[in-house]
Amino acid sequence: KTYLLTADAVGECRLWQRNRGFARRTLATLHPGGVADLIVDRLFAYTAGCEDRRICAWSLPELSPVLSIPVDLPEELMMGTGPGRPALPRAEVEEGTEQAASTEVAGSAAPTAPQYPALSRINLLRRPLSRWAGWQGSTRGTKAPRGSLFVAGVFCPARPI
Repeated sequence: KTYLLTADAVGECRLWQRNRGFARRTLATLHPGGVADLIVDRLFAYTAGCEDRRICAWSLPELSPVLSIPVDLPEELMMGTGPGRPALPRAEVEEGTEQAASTEVAGSAAPTAPQYPALSRINLLRRPLSRWAGWQGSTRGTKAPRGSLFVAGVFCPARPI
């Protein structure tokens, strides 16, 4: 059976059955804030949510949820990307510098927490087409997707890198 899937900015996805004159077979709301991208293989549909920043896998043709992954970047990965921040912590401090630094901090107001860039949204999903690029085709009757999925996102514009 061959299907056509469509998704919109509201978050609804429709599955149309090709061999029956594109009759609508399934309607489901996949992401409450809209669908940013949709890709399909033989057994699963993969979506990225606009507002919820989640990547989900859905079984075909029912569009029932199989997997949901929240996409957030931990601060440990983002260290060194903020303005004026060292990429790695210094292992040793020169003599005399430590005293000057502690005086500088003591004379200032309350220290602010470091501001690291945050992920604003996910805007692209890709599934490799070749087994050499990490695609392990889903076998018949599998309950969970296998293989690689590549994701692209956008940082918040209010927080510069």
